[in-house]
Amino acid sequence: MTLEVVSSESCDYVNVAQPKAFHSSRRDASCAYSAHKYERADRSFGLYTSKAPRKAIYAAVESESSLSSANTGSNDYPPPGCTRMKVELSKPLGMILEEDKSGNIFVAEVLKGGNADKSGLIDVGDQLIATSAIVYGSEDYYQGVRVRKGMQVVRLSVFGEKFDTVMAAIGTHPAHMKVTLEIQKCARPTSTDENNGVAN
Repeated sequence: MTLEVVSSESCDYVNVAQPKAFHSSRRDASCAYSAHKYERADRSFGLYTSKAPRKAIYAAVESESSLSSANTGSNDYPPPGCTRMKVELSKPLGMILEEDKSGNIFVAEVLKGGNADKSGLIDVGDQLIATSAIVYGSEDYYQGVRVRKGMQVVRLSVFGEKFDTVMAAIGTHPAHMKVTLEIQKCARPTSTDENNGVAN
């Protein structure tokens, strides 16, 4: 699977023999498996085919690398009441990611029985801080066959990045390689907090 943001009008029919979600976000891959019947899933955004997102990933990684030694930004550490953790998940991730108005990416849904659910570490409302991505040092063509060399696993911070670039970074992983996600969890307000300290 190569990198491109594609927008197709509809999905092909999907085999019900695989009743599990294919997509990791509503703007990510276009098709979902149906446990009950053949059906067309709603179109959204897919990742996979041109050089534009790949260039964005390379640019983001290079920018992050050049700033890392001198970076003193507020995004380096979690805010009070929050913790960060790394989670390794196989694809399909089994969760839906969405972007808010501020450009932050959150877990909108954890699909029951999916890899995120099975990990026991991902919850709705968790914020995505960074993801791993696969990049290659060179790319050659031999008799029409593309050969990529120098594979590297890099870290891509999602701050300031377009949603499509982050989804493309996740999409760079071959099926046999796990995706490393850095997740931020913050304390949720309780009913006591919401009522100024007065319990219901």
